[in-house]
Formats: sequence, structure tokens, C-alpha cells
Amino acid sequence: MSELGPAKERLGIALGSHLSAVHRRRGFVRVAVAAPETDLPRWLAANPGVPRVYWSERGGGFEFAGIGVADAATAEGIPPRTSPLALVGERLDQDAAELRYFGGQAFDGQAPADSDWAAFGTARFTLPRFEIAREGGSWRFTCTFADDPDRDARQTLRQLEAELAHLRTGQRALAPLPPVLHRTDRPDRPAWVAAVEGALARIERGSLQKVVLARRTDFTFAEAPDPFLMLHRLRTANPEGFHFAFSPEGGATFLGVSPERLYRREGRRILSEAVAGTRRRGDSEREDQAIGDALLDSEKDRREHRFVADTVGRKLGEICRSYRADPEVSLLKLARLQHLYRRFEGTLRGHVDDVAIVAALHPTPAVAGNPTAAAVAEIAGREPFHRGWYAGPLGWVGPRGADFTVAIRSGLLGGNRLALFTGAGIVRGSRPIAEWEELENKLAGFVRVIGAP
Repeated sequence: MSELGPAKERLGIALGSHLSAVHRRRGFVRVAVAAPETDLPRWLAANPGVPRVYWSERGGGFEFAGIGVADAATAEGIPPRTSPLALVGERLDQDAAELRYFGGQAFDGQAPADSDWAAFGTARFTLPRFEIAREGGSWRFTCTFADDPDRDARQTLRQLEAELAHLRTGQRALAPLPPVLHRTDRPDRPAWVAAVEGALARIERGSLQKVVLARRTDFTFAEAPDPFLMLHRLRTANPEGFHFAFSPEGGATFLGVSPERLYRREGRRILSEAVAGTRRRGDSEREDQAIGDALLDSEKDRREHRFVADTVGRKLGEICRSYRADPEVSLLKLARLQHLYRRFEGTLRGHVDDVAIVAALHPTPAVAGNPTAAAVAEIAGREPFHRGWYAGPLGWVGPRGADFTVAIRSGLLGGNRLALFTGAGIVRGSRPIAEWEELENKLAGFVRVIGAP
């Protein structure tokens, strides 16, 4: 870690020489230096008691960790129907391409009624005070401040000294997770069967084609685990997917590994995808291929996936000048599961921004159902908990791009309780017990990490 030894001095000189010029541009001062390779979840674990965020894109090309808040855009105190993403868009500077706000929003756009989600609100996006980012093989340490530059710079440099000390002395050791004492499912198995049968009855009557019902599974630990050490283990056990953790001040931590991208924007280019239909991975190459072939041949799963793909295509047609989709459905293979997959690429219309993209694409039938409004109403009437940010859009937005995942395969950790959320798409031909087993398969990656029975 000796490479960061002179970083405080280098940053101090940079702040002094560039403060006025940068401050006149949108009120932000951002100064970066090269950083050594860092175990980001462990760095975050060494900083308890402050807002923290972690993000790693699927494929691992970009990894980010942030501490503290230099700026925030939330749904509180702004006019109704105004998105915090719109506030972020007003604050972004095209000359600072590396600047990113991280955050997300609730699944249904409503303030979560569950007190566990109180610190998250309807939506929240933050620009961290300190950040370490890796793109490809390059690492960068950045500090950001605003408001009164002289006062804020002094405070930032004091905090910076503490952060550099964490990096020089190493990160918190990877301690074992405390034992799990208790598990509770909401709904439990009999109630789940009743809920699925009720949804299937509506599907038979023709008012629904698909609805995604979710379950909340609460695990109680002997003592409070560290969320970022849990994330570290989760990332190691499940290397594929989008890894994320969002921990606002005074609240719980929302963390997970999602297989699904809502969209990625690169200038006016947009990428999206349809992911639906699930099977486990095989224990051998031959078994794995047989399971994948069975998924590709499943009429029920193809129909479930088609609802998602058709909706994504229709929505992209509304916001894009042109778009194209993969000609065939393929398989997205993860560590323990595989899914039906189709990729989309398009060119956005000139007036379309990230607010419009999220509004168009979320929620997809992969997490809500079809038709969307009827499915969301069915979810609200049948699920015995509030989803909060589960299955909502979560990611980052910057002046020249954005990347959002659908926040599934996720959990909310507060104190010694972890609430894990899993969902299953219900269509004609679904069987309640088979869908329960699908929930168990989706839960397995997290369960193995926490050592639950």
C-alpha cells in the first residue's frame, strides 16, 4: 500500500491549485490520484457508521466503492412526480465524464411502508465523498466536495487522512459470519400455494397473463454480521452478475447479486435484455447441457420469457429511433442457475433521458407481470410485505452514460436480521410446489454464503 503514501500531499497540492477553477463549474471539486489494487468490500467494512455504496458490473469490467456523501438527490422535499434522476441530470457536468451518482428506487414508486426501508425512501442517488474505482486494470482514488470550498476542503482533507490510513494498514479481516438461529418465510408454504392458485385463477379468467409473486425469508443471526464482509463472501461464491450494496446513513444495507440488466446507456446507444425462465446448473457438462436444452424446449418457460421480450421490444420502440434484438433466445449461465436470455440494442431518440428510460422499462414483466398495471395490483394485494427496493432499478448515472440492474437475488440486512427476497413468474401451466422449489433454488446462493440450514 506504499503507493498511497504521498497521496495526501498530492491531493492537497491539487486542491490548492485547482480549487477556484473547478468550484466555478457546477460547485464540485473532484481530485483523483492513482490507487493500488484494493479489496473494496473490505475497505468499506473498515468504515462503519457512514453511508457506503458498492457496485460491480456483470463481467467485472467496472468496480466501484464509495464512502460518505458529497451530494445527494432524494424524493423527499421535491414536487410530486419529479424523479431524483431529473435532479441528478441537472447537476451532471459533461466535462467530468467519470462522475457517477449511485442509487435506486422502490419497486412500485411508493414510499416503503416497512420501517426497515425508512432510510432508503422512494428513491435516492448519492455522489460519494470518497471513492475508489477500477476500470479494466486501472485503479483511481477520488475525493469530492462542494458548498463552501475552503471549509469543505479542510474537512475533506482530515477525512482523507483517515481513509488513507485504512488503505495503508489494510482492510478489516474476513471474519466468519455469526451463526443463523432462525428462519421465517412470508408467505409460508401453505400460504404460497394459496397465493399461486389465486393468481392462476385470475390468469384463467383472462385478466392476467403473468404475475411475479415474491417471498420474503427472514434469517436471524446470533449477532449482527458486517454487510460488506457478507458481500465479499457473496461475490466470491457468485462471481457472475451485478454485485451491489447500498447503505444509507442510519439505515440497513441492501445488497445482492442480480443476473439481470435493466439497461446500459453509452451516449445515445442503449443496451437492454430479457431474462426469464429458470433452471439449476448441472453437476456435469452433460447434465448441464441437458437441463439447458430442456429449458429452451419448455413451452411454459418460453411463454414466460416472451412476455418479457415483447414488452422490452415495444418499450424500446417508443424511446429509440431504431433497435434490434438477438434473432434467437439463448441461455444466460450463472454459477448455480441458468435463464432464457435475449439481448437488445438501440439508438435513443434525441429527447430521451434516463428519467424517460427508467419510466419506460421499469417494471418489466420479469419482476411484475403482464399486463403491468394489473400485475402490480395483484402483487400489492397478495404479498404480505412491502418490496421496498427489491426488484427496483438500481445502479449509476453519469453525464455520458448509465448502467442499471434489476435488484433481484437481494436482501436487506439490518442489525442481526437478514431479509432475503425471491420471486417466481406465474403463468398458465405453473405449479405452486414447483414454483416454491424455484424460490429455493434462487435462494441457495445466499443461503450457502450465510451458512443457514
